[in-house]
Amino acid sequence: MIDRYTRWPEAVPMRDIRAETVANEFHKCWIARFGSPITITSDQGKQFESAVFSELLRILGIKRCRTTSYHPCGNGMIERWHRSPKAAIMCHAKSKTWTELLPSVMLGLRTRLLSSCDASPADMLYGSPLRIPGDLCVNPDAEIDPKIFLNKFRAHMSQVRPVPVTHRTNRSAFVAADLNTCSHVLKVVKKVKSPLVPPYTGPHKVLSRDPAFNTFKIDISGREVVVSIDRLKPAHFVPSVDAALPCREKLVPNILRRKRARKCESGNV
Repeated sequence: MIDRYTRWPEAVPMRDIRAETVANEFHKCWIARFGSPITITSDQGKQFESAVFSELLRILGIKRCRTTSYHPCGNGMIERWHRSPKAAIMCHAKSKTWTELLPSVMLGLRTRLLSSCDASPADMLYGSPLRIPGDLCVNPDAEIDPKIFLNKFRAHMSQVRPVPVTHRTNRSAFVAADLNTCSHVLKVVKKVKSPLVPPYTGPHKVLSRDPAFNTFKIDISGREVVVSIDRLKPAHFVPSVDAALPCREKLVPNILRRKRARKCESGNV
């Protein structure tokens, strides 16, 4: 979990990812510490789509935004952040388990300076850096009235605005021009598949398009599913050959007329 404004992260080891476990840890490790957020963004995992988790959000008055399936870019901040704790854990000795190393790793990630906002998550959350074991020089605490400090801190935080995240790449995904007009689409299969499994499913009927979010609402086996545009390509249908031919019912009378005409000509001769 990560706060989009302050970039403050939380990582909770869990024995399983059942809906009850996820809901309990979310309440204990985030809501009990920081309060109820206005909006949360998550993928379409079963634990987040469950009735237990949805009921928790309803009771706490939290709005949930879903990302499209198999599309990590929809929640890129947390997906990209996952690489940092994994790389930090791999740098430690293997004599300890990753659960024992996680608290120290999280302390380092919370106090490191972020290039996107020129501050650490601890600075953004508490207004001052955390004291870490690596500090060699400790400045004596200044005598400051807590009320004065609190008023200045509130005034300063009210003026702080989140720095927009910059795009690290200029490459854009290829999107076929026919996607804007096609009636059916093919959806790419992102999961691991055997060599003989087709890379696309469909064709699926297009129900609606949302240009603002680059998503399509398509019909998959009777269900309305929202899919990102970079996972789709237009489905082209081959026109039926029989449609270009005249109807058989119209051909039969013409053949009979020709036969009758030939009989009449042979009889007259």
